Amino acid sequence: FVTGSHKWDLHPPSGTFNAPDDYKKELKIYAKNNNKTLNIVGVNVPAGGVSFHHGLTWHGSGLNNSQNHRRALVAHCVPDDAKFHPTNCGGTGRIYRKYKMNNTDELNESFFPILWQDK
Repeated sequence: FVTGSHKWDLHPPSGTFNAPDDYKKELKIYAKNNNKTLNIVGVNVPAGGVSFHHGLTWHGSGLNNSQNHRRALVAHCVPDDAKFHPTNCGGTGRIYRKYKMNNTDELNESFFPILWQDK
């Protein structure tokens, strides 16, 4: 996690987002171009543990060099007016592209259910 990065301007990825050769490349470019000091903080999550972070926090993990599997369950919570970004990683990236409907950038509620509404 990069301390304070959730307050930075947005920076859409310019290349492979999932499993790039250098997962810190985009971060280094952004920091250099925007005169940002990087304070990278590691978080060790024990088996059965959980970690939460702001959705705009720069985060990632390197290769798993252990003999153990790294398993994770991820939940992305987004506003109800969120849309797929048309130029983000060639559409939406390899993981999320399968959820994009043809001819619209709207999120399909069958894949992205509304969890809470302020009414």
